[in-house]
Amino acid sequence: MAIVGQRIVATSGVPLVFSTATIGPGTYLVRAHPANAGTYCYIGYTSQTATTLTGYPMNKTDDEITITVAALEDLWVNSDKTSDVVCFIRSEGENIGRKAPAG
Repeated sequence: MAIVGQRIVATSGVPLVFSTATIGPGTYLVRAHPANAGTYCYIGYTSQTATTLTGYPMNKTDDEITITVAALEDLWVNSDKTSDVVCFIRSEGENIGRKAPAG
């Protein structure tokens, strides 16, 4: 099943968790929406790292990242304009990022 979605940055400069739903592990393609009013969106692994100084910048015109995480809610997002959007699609598997059973 394809998992796709978007996250709206409610207030520029205030990082928020990428997803409030438990979407699960996988490899995701993440990009800033091309219709955003701002130029950049930022991805981080905490609210302190999803900033203009320390976050991974994504330009709305050409940047896309591929990232593997244990859960999409492990990522944080921010932008340089209020109401900008970051899009995602899970490109690979439900077992990506899961620990092997103890044995």
